[in-house]
Amino acid sequence: MMLKNAFYDQVMPQLPKKWMSHWVGSAAHLQLPARITQTLIRSFVKLYKINTLEIEKPLEEYQSLGEFFSRKLREGARPIQGDLVHPCDGLLVQSGFIHDQLLIQAKGKTFKLNEFVPGNPWAGDFEEGTFFNYYLAPHNYHRVHSPLTGEIQWSMVIPGELWPVNSWSVRNKEGLYAINERVAVGIQTSQGKMILVMVGATNVGSMSFSFDPNIRTNRRQNAERVYRAYPESRAIQVGEEFGVFHLGSTVVTLFEKSFDRQLLEKQKVLMGQPVQ
Repeated sequence: MMLKNAFYDQVMPQLPKKWMSHWVGSAAHLQLPARITQTLIRSFVKLYKINTLEIEKPLEEYQSLGEFFSRKLREGARPIQGDLVHPCDGLLVQSGFIHDQLLIQAKGKTFKLNEFVPGNPWAGDFEEGTFFNYYLAPHNYHRVHSPLTGEIQWSMVIPGELWPVNSWSVRNKEGLYAINERVAVGIQTSQGKMILVMVGATNVGSMSFSFDPNIRTNRRQNAERVYRAYPESRAIQVGEEFGVFHLGSTVVTLFEKSFDRQLLEKQKVLMGQPVQ
């Protein structure tokens, strides 16, 4: 444990995390000889006990390890079980109420909503609302789906660092989610406003989005915050694909007080399960 702490305290801050993440993402999508690719994929499947019956196509049809990471599921593998559902497979690590702009990262660690989503066009609408933090491990299904039905109003690419989002970092790195690169998306629904944020991390090659293919993340050069308003209708249905992590990371969902949803304990979840 002392060695691990020393690594994160002393070594991790010095590493070129954006450069590493860019090249890890590129390497994961290299099309190696089929025999090598299949060995890597099958070893990964065996190590993490991935259920191959729920994925879209046979293992031999994936051309790279990166393609397998961002795999789709077969139709019906994740039935949509309500009007508000979990947006991803993974671990629900934290939920809570938003008080004075503060959200809980972990016990004793918080981050501010106005720093997490700077320039938020809906600033002030989420006081006394709720938040849910999800962690996607590398072996999880990496696609993120809309937790409800609504209209996508805006998106914001917020440049930042690419620290790991593992349990050590969440417990020890102050304001982690407000430091890392992230993409926030505002959705107007019949129940109120909701913001879904996909947070980047070390070795997350990039993020892509079904509703707007022009969104770009993990640029090696310095980048500025990019805000896009969508005056035209961009309707999205509950359970519809929203975006993709090209390796694992974190999703945070924010809800106005009008949603009146109860808090949940730490638990493993699957996309499509009801938030209740």
